[in-house]
Amino acid sequence: MANHVDTHISVHRFGDNPSAVQSLLKSWQALLAADNPNLKIPNDFQHLVSQSDQTNELYNEHITPAKWCYVEKIEPQFHVRLTSGWEYPKNAVDWIAQQIHAVSANSCLFVAYADEMPNFAGAVIYKNGEIQEDYGFHLEEEELEFEINDTDNVENEWEAISILQHEAFTQFKEYDSDE
Repeated sequence: MANHVDTHISVHRFGDNPSAVQSLLKSWQALLAADNPNLKIPNDFQHLVSQSDQTNELYNEHITPAKWCYVEKIEPQFHVRLTSGWEYPKNAVDWIAQQIHAVSANSCLFVAYADEMPNFAGAVIYKNGEIQEDYGFHLEEEELEFEINDTDNVENEWEAISILQHEAFTQFKEYDSDE
């Protein structure tokens, strides 16, 4: 079981309206600012979704399967970093992709994640708010041998993660260049 899972979301194609994406990310920064009196839990992802109701339904819809999810960093230069408990926060990332697509059609996002052990990692490609490719993998020796042709040159799990995510990013470039 994972403890903390780091997730990095990068917007590579800003779609029809890059300034709208940048404004959206800046508005999220303001919502999560430490001096926001409405913020009950610092950096809580749920606060992006709803500034008033923090309910179990909201949690189940936007955080599950992760146990919790915090926004570590939002950069208006089109990058969001999340930390979650136990699982990749798929529903949270889906919501972010849909929000970006809503303000700027034809957007394209690349997501990379890995748990701290590492037990699992992956990469996800979003286009127009929808998943196009999902490269999730568990770091078991048999799977690494299947995924990476030359395992003799892989020194540890983190190097394997880097190789697999790089391969996914290479595939992402095809989606990113499609218009």
